[in-house]
Amino acid sequence: RDFDPQTVADRRSQRFIAGGIRNAFPAVRIVGEEGDLGSNEEDEAVVKKAMMENKIDLSCLDKKWPTSKDTMLPADEVCVWIDPLDGTREFTEGKFEFVSTLVGVTWKGKAVAGVISEPYYYDYNERPEGFTDSARAMWGCPLGDVGAHIYGQDDWKPSTPDEARCLVTTSRSRTQGPVVDTMQRLGDRVTQHVQAGGSGHKLSRVIEGSADIWLYPAAGTSRWDTCPGDALLQAIGGHCTNALGKPIVYDADASYDNTEGVIAARRKDFWDATVEAAAPSMAEQQAARK
Repeated sequence: RDFDPQTVADRRSQRFIAGGIRNAFPAVRIVGEEGDLGSNEEDEAVVKKAMMENKIDLSCLDKKWPTSKDTMLPADEVCVWIDPLDGTREFTEGKFEFVSTLVGVTWKGKAVAGVISEPYYYDYNERPEGFTDSARAMWGCPLGDVGAHIYGQDDWKPSTPDEARCLVTTSRSRTQGPVVDTMQRLGDRVTQHVQAGGSGHKLSRVIEGSADIWLYPAAGTSRWDTCPGDALLQAIGGHCTNALGKPIVYDADASYDNTEGVIAARRKDFWDATVEAAAPSMAEQQAARK
């Protein structure tokens, strides 16, 4: 194809994010979904102009991340994971409500900070009074009591889970096999089932409380898909693990694939039940790979 808007958006977004991080922390390792982009004069010129026009405002950190919580981490133990455009299929289909940009930070293989930015969020959801931007950026850290926050909304807090509801969100495109089997084993516990696009979209729904479980009991996602949501869920006492119930290890020198699937939930009883329900399907998949 002569023109691929998804590829252009991916590439320029990753250059913009990675460039900003490298300017501030030149020794930190960066893993981006688009890999090593090499040199491209047109892209680099566009990104340079955007970086000059969009000054980064870090004032949002002042209230939520006081100096007392600063921690010095060796740069060679820190890695930043970038998915510059999560929900690429939905982006090309014009389903922008499922699109996000994901940035996660890991230390010694553990998710310790994350950002889920949804550039079209308020085009599809109610805007807070006086808020004119379309984008919503959720950020947080599980260290200390930093918690999870939304940029520009100091009073935001995740909603209280509805005790009578169990809303499971799953992929739009991968709906057969392990997903169906696990849903059947969950049975009447599930009160609602919503199919949606984008890992970041589904994780943000679990974090904010509009969904209870993200179920993906199979290979198909990558570390950059889960890292920011993993950190954010930890920050509010939730859970994001592989479908075996084990922590996801973010090793930049190993495979980036979440081969053992993903289960995310705020409530531990929901997470426990989903891991148990997924176990037979996960055992079958492990046996098939041997």
